[in-house]
Amino acid sequence: MRESLLILGASVRAAAQSAARIGLRPFCGDLFCDADLPECAIGQVARSFPTDLLRIAEQAPAGLWMYTGGLENYPRVVARISRRHELLGTAPKNLRRVRDPFELHRVFGRAGLLVPECRESDERVPRDGGWLIKHRGSSAGLRVFLWQKDSPSARTRGWYFQRRIEGLSVGAVFVAAEGHATLLGICEQLLVSVDERPFQYGGSVGPLSLGPDQQAIVTDIGRVLAAEFELRGLFGVDLIVAADGVWTIEVNPRYTASVEVLERVFGFNAVSLQIAACREGQVPVVESPPAPSAGKSILYAERTCEITADKSAALEKLRGGQPWPIVGDVPRTGTRIERGQPALTLFADGPSAAAVRESLRSLSAEVRAELGL
Repeated sequence: MRESLLILGASVRAAAQSAARIGLRPFCGDLFCDADLPECAIGQVARSFPTDLLRIAEQAPAGLWMYTGGLENYPRVVARISRRHELLGTAPKNLRRVRDPFELHRVFGRAGLLVPECRESDERVPRDGGWLIKHRGSSAGLRVFLWQKDSPSARTRGWYFQRRIEGLSVGAVFVAAEGHATLLGICEQLLVSVDERPFQYGGSVGPLSLGPDQQAIVTDIGRVLAAEFELRGLFGVDLIVAADGVWTIEVNPRYTASVEVLERVFGFNAVSLQIAACREGQVPVVESPPAPSAGKSILYAERTCEITADKSAALEKLRGGQPWPIVGDVPRTGTRIERGQPALTLFADGPSAAAVRESLRSLSAEVRAELGL
């Protein structure tokens, strides 16, 4: 019988597919439980996030478990689930620290690494677009806004201010164990404006090659994070590559959205690396050979639509049974997708990042026309 792996988060499809590729039997819970999840896993929909994930965890066979996006902001939930299931990932006490922007600022200041100034209140924070207002529980660009003249003053607890840094938005992926970290790769992050959400995560293209000095700084960032915050397993770092250096914006101590892009390019298995790091204390020695490019794009609905049987058939035809599909997170027949909601994920491969972006643009236009998105 295959070993079970419980995977929980806002969206788990990518991690579940990775687990299935090494022969594990994923048992999953997320907000969508899309049509392509049952092909590789047993999936359940979390009607409320994150509390319903506790119910799903209770129904899963006892064993290994890992979290994906969103749960890093709920260390108490992580701790409760970890009483019954062996956690593959960063422990709850360390989640609290690494997700605290002020603690990150203190640690990086001592290490001589760049991190934007943060403030707790709006006192003397100019409303000129040079600052962001962010929620401590943000994920994938949600609840991140420009602080400007028309921004409402009253905010509930949990919000803070971060100086805005202009530059190229990238995501670095590491795997960590016992205070050490290995850089797996870097991707450019595609940010989109969706209704009133100006910094929504829209996809990734990689691998991205930085200059030797910048690459060394990114490697050092991973080393400091692994040592100071006792990170375990996969983790991602949102960075801005600016004229004056490489700035760390946020740390995501989990399987991140760009991991599957790097898996697709380099051929490693992310869940296998997670298990080796968390159970055996091993991080790989990675020699990244010259590789083609790959990318993913999140398609957000520009208008409300329903996935009919005909639309499902069109998506199935696009999928085509390839080992690496070009469509993922496929909505089920009958699903109603509201304007601004993520509809599905598109993938492309190519000889260069520019070719991948063009393929994603072309595919996005085709799918929007087909589905009426």
